[in-house]
Amino acid sequence: MKKIFTKAPARKHKFQAMFPGTAIPPQPIVTRWGTWIEAAVYFADHFEKIKTFLNDLDSEDAKSIKKAKLVIRVSTLKKDLAFIKANFECLVTGVTKLQGKGMPLATSLEIVESIRTSLQSMRGRTEFLNKFDRVIARNNGFLQMKEISTILSKGKSTRQDNFIDMLSPEELSCFLYAPITSCDVERTFSKYKQVLGDQRRSFSFENLKMHVVIYCNSFD
Repeated sequence: MKKIFTKAPARKHKFQAMFPGTAIPPQPIVTRWGTWIEAAVYFADHFEKIKTFLNDLDSEDAKSIKKAKLVIRVSTLKKDLAFIKANFECLVTGVTKLQGKGMPLATSLEIVESIRTSLQSMRGRTEFLNKFDRVIARNNGFLQMKEISTILSKGKSTRQDNFIDMLSPEELSCFLYAPITSCDVERTFSKYKQVLGDQRRSFSFENLKMHVVIYCNSFD
């Protein structure tokens, strides 16, 4: 479906004419697994529309159309999409929320815990919850953030951690709004790449520092 709409404005117009108000199918990104789940949820919500649209296309126009028509006829497809939407839509929602700015650390951890609760509610399919727990258990940084949140909210610690013990009270308090994702760091990369360009090679250190501060604090 992604290839069907890539560089094909006529097909996009055709889809919008057939189903006004319905968004064009999303374009999953290989390196962002959440976009694939988002796409699966979309197809679960608009399965019959997609099927009708595909049947209205000529299979000889493109190989992608022919392949999509074969896939849409697979007997287990509707069941698979329903399963993904019912059980994994919480991942898409949770990841989207975690990408927000200025979120308290405790709120971010609550979102992660809500995802775990949703996976826990899947009866008979414990492999997803087990993998979630294994990933969390291996992420020592996440466990440290969770411990710091406990200290900030309850004033006590549940386990010994050398890194946390090295932090001063002032440093610990700075974690109140600490993000648990790398989104903010990646945003700074996008902003800072504008600081130095072909026409900006003669910065003094003070001017460079001021530009970095401006870009860091901008909300665009």
